[in-house]
This record gives sequence, structure tokens and C-alpha cells, in this order.
Amino acid sequence: MRPFSHGTELVAPPDRVDPALDALSLWARTVYRRRLDDTREALARIMVVDLYHLILIERASSETVSIAPALYTLLKDLGHSCLGVYSGILPWLRGGSVPDPAVELAPLVEHLRRGQQRFEQLAPGPEERALGGEIFALHEELLAHAASGQPLGARELEAWGRALGPRLERAFRWAAHAQVDAIHAAVTGWAASRGEEPWTNLWVVPLGPRIAREGFLQTQYFERLLGAEGARERLVFGENLAGVPDALRLLTSVVLDRALSLTLFGDPRRLEVDILAQGARERLDEIFGVSRHAWPACG
Repeated sequence: MRPFSHGTELVAPPDRVDPALDALSLWARTVYRRRLDDTREALARIMVVDLYHLILIERASSETVSIAPALYTLLKDLGHSCLGVYSGILPWLRGGSVPDPAVELAPLVEHLRRGQQRFEQLAPGPEERALGGEIFALHEELLAHAASGQPLGARELEAWGRALGPRLERAFRWAAHAQVDAIHAAVTGWAASRGEEPWTNLWVVPLGPRIAREGFLQTQYFERLLGAEGARERLVFGENLAGVPDALRLLTSVVLDRALSLTLFGDPRRLEVDILAQGARERLDEIFGVSRHAWPACG
């Protein structure tokens, strides 16, 4: 094995592990996965919530409702238009040769034109239509500037952004209000038919992007609904997961791991910390010295 230049030999991993130990590991993991199915059966009520749906699972039955009312999707689509405009004009901001506007900008302008027509048809009231008109006008002005051949720099981009930002904030506030109301109506409607204390045995798995931005709407709602202690115990965020099967695999793993962790360490959350974390902290303190920025020691 060729050593590094400073003399430390690079040791390759073994080609294979010991057959008996490998068989033990595979057997243990198989039994663990089997218990995940049993754990799932023991959970009385589960809600999986993504950006558009809330799925209630009770034993063998499930029920799906939409949490994306028309106003929510309309305003989010309006807000997302800024992604295309910003990305479309980046070649003009980076200097050097710029693309042909007919190739780069014309399709975007056409999408905006069609989008504005539909927005005006679907917007529920004058406030929404006025806001949409202002946002589309700002997009059009910036794209026209880029297509005209005039210099496009940081000043023009900042002017567009500073005018657009507050309007987007307003659109997303309205969208959030609409979605919170939709979630609350679905959850309280379900709870009304479940008698007293419907939240006691409820587990919630919000599915969100990687990494979920601070203040993720679905997580906020269920933190308030379950309370601080209930959310800490029964709200499990599904980062970068898609669909109910992934959500249930995550949830049952968390529940089973917490039971094992309590048995082994007297702390149900010890296995939510990397099992090598404490030893790594100790050894790294020896190598680099103690740092206040390092992962905090536990236990």
C-alpha cells in the first residue's frame, strides 16, 4: 500500500468481514426490520402531512384530504415566478458575451404573459389582482431592460428586488393564512368525530425539503396543536422524504430506537445522537484542543 507523502500508510478496508460476524449483523438487522412492522401496528393514530395533503392513518385505514386551497397554490405560483426571472437574467449580470434575448428571454416572457392572464382570471378579489399586476409589471420591466441591450448591473437588480420583496412577502402571507386555515379545518373536523383527547396518541410526520427552512408551516401548526411536550415526543420531521411509506419507516424507526435507547442508556433520545459522537469529541479534543464551537459533550 503506497504511503502518503508524510509517511502515514493508507490502509485499505478488508475485502470482506468475518463470515460469522457478517451473518450475525445481517440477522440482527433483519429482526430489527421485522419489529418495525410490529411497531407500526402498535401506533394508534398517525398523520403524515406534506406540502399539499394531510393523510390520517388509523390502524388499517387511511384518509387523505387536501391542504392546498386554490388561493394558496395561486399565490405560491405567483411568488415562484421570481425564480425564473432571476435565473433568466443572470447571464446579463455576469458580464462577457450575453445570450440572444430571443433564445433566453422570449420563452420566459411568454410564460409570464400567459401566467398573468390566468392569474387575473383566477384571482378571487381586487386586492389579489392588484398585487399580481404589480409583480408581473416589475418582472416585465426588468426583462425588457435586459432585452434592450442596455447595461444590466447590480443597481438594476437591487431596484427590482427591493420593489418585489415586500410584495412577495404579502403574497406568501396570504398563502400561509389560506393553508393554515385548510389544515386547521381538516384537523378539527377529524377530531370532532374522535371524542375527547384526540391528540393523546397522535403521531405526526411532516414531510419537507432538505433542509427544511426555519418556521416550516406544517411543523409550526402541529407544534402549536400538540404543545411543547407533545411535539417533542410525537412530532417527527421527515427530511427530504416523499410519501407515506417513507414516513412510516422513519416514524417506526424513531419509536423503536427510543425504546431501545431507554433500555440501554436510560435516555430515550441517546440513539438520536450519533453513537460515535462522544468518543469522537473526546479524541478530537485531544488532537485539536477543546473548542467551544465543537459538538457539545453529553452525559
